[in-house]
Amino acid sequence: MASQGPNAPSAASNQELFLTDWTSPTNCWLSDDNYAFVTFTAFDEQSDGLRANDFGFSIPSGATIDGIVVTVERLCTEPDAVNDASAYIVKGGSTTGTNKAGGNWSDGGETASYGGAADLWGTTWTTAQINASDFGFQIQAQDNGTFGSETAYVDHITITVYYTEASTGKKLLAMGVGP
Repeated sequence: MASQGPNAPSAASNQELFLTDWTSPTNCWLSDDNYAFVTFTAFDEQSDGLRANDFGFSIPSGATIDGIVVTVERLCTEPDAVNDASAYIVKGGSTTGTNKAGGNWSDGGETASYGGAADLWGTTWTTAQINASDFGFQIQAQDNGTFGSETAYVDHITITVYYTEASTGKKLLAMGVGP
């Protein structure tokens, strides 16, 4: 099995869901302590989607996609005050597959992983879909209703893709052996 990544996005945006907007979404491109963030002012409030895409993959044509791992450097203002509302892979520009949301965010910062080397997120993949600029990841955060006004921060999002290269189907003859 081969892999590419972790690759960082070169595009990011707030995906309007008529909830609370992410500020500075392109700050999720680098691990540099410049954050995309959302501030909640009501209990159980949810964010819009923070979408990162255009990860610059160049998986060889004909390869079989085996799994996808997304990592998110994240934190919040109070311990366990924010959790994932949703965490989806983006295929063809749309969220798809299995929602990988889970767990509370730490106030000390953490790197959360979603998916796995053998996890296809409940969908099928071609190399063209992975290599496309509209392939990515989208996350929503939610105030869990513990403290009141909270802020959720995302510093960096990366994706690693695991794949098996296509067999060429060619047979090689040893030197001096054969008809």
